[in-house]
Amino acid sequence: MSDSKTSAERYIETRDARAVAAEEDRAVLFERLWAPIGAHVIELAGVSSGDTVVDIASGHGEPALLAARVVGPEGRVVGTDFDPVILEVARHRAADAGLTWAEFETHDAKNLEFPKGTFDVAISRLGLMFVDDIPKALKSIHRVLKPGGRFSVAVCGTEENNLSWCLVRDAVMQELGIEEPPAHELLDTSAFSLGDFDLLTRLLTDAGFTDVQVESDDGYVWPFESAEEIVEWHKFFLEASGLFDGQSADRKQAARDAAVARAREVADPDGGVRLTNQVMYAVGTRPE
Repeated sequence: MSDSKTSAERYIETRDARAVAAEEDRAVLFERLWAPIGAHVIELAGVSSGDTVVDIASGHGEPALLAARVVGPEGRVVGTDFDPVILEVARHRAADAGLTWAEFETHDAKNLEFPKGTFDVAISRLGLMFVDDIPKALKSIHRVLKPGGRFSVAVCGTEENNLSWCLVRDAVMQELGIEEPPAHELLDTSAFSLGDFDLLTRLLTDAGFTDVQVESDDGYVWPFESAEEIVEWHKFFLEASGLFDGQSADRKQAARDAAVARAREVADPDGGVRLTNQVMYAVGTRPE
């Protein structure tokens, strides 16, 4: 690749001042699709009243905001992300909900700028796999936890077990005449690279976590309301996967239209598209 920036960083740079409003709308979709995942992450971490919690790759503010409701005003929650636009959305949502003990700060997951042993709990929902140095991030998370603190994370399973992306990917490749998906940062080293029990266990163990447990939900359904919505949802993946590299605007649109048409073929009578996607969970403890 020609520069050292991650696909997520390059995507962020393409947005303009309208991005906050667009992300406000997108946050609603995120919660419709992912709210149960965030709730399970919090359950596995054992978040309780009065806890101090850090949310890694908090995005639009979840599961940080849900954690804030659990810990109450006696606790503290800090949502972290490297994207200032979506963190602004998170702050708006916290203010609207009156969750004044939920804060949102710009941090690189690989170098969390908190004193050692700051938090009781660390959580992350479908964000860790986008970090470009996952072992370093896990060590950083371990460092900011108190002895006995717990870390719970959800990540995507393997690519072939995430049917919504496979549907969009395959339709786009067929329309563009691509026989093999390009070797690319997003698909090579992040989005679907953590969908393995042994790998997740080893990564957390190598970072210093103990009592590591990993589980898989192989039948998690993403409830898209329309064929158009499933393609809109995957716009980041399409831009970051390399499938659109070198394609004209017209060809990109034709590929999106082809993916919409493919999604309509599997839609329910009400127009919704409900496909299963594997979600993996891991939890570990920083030893006393």
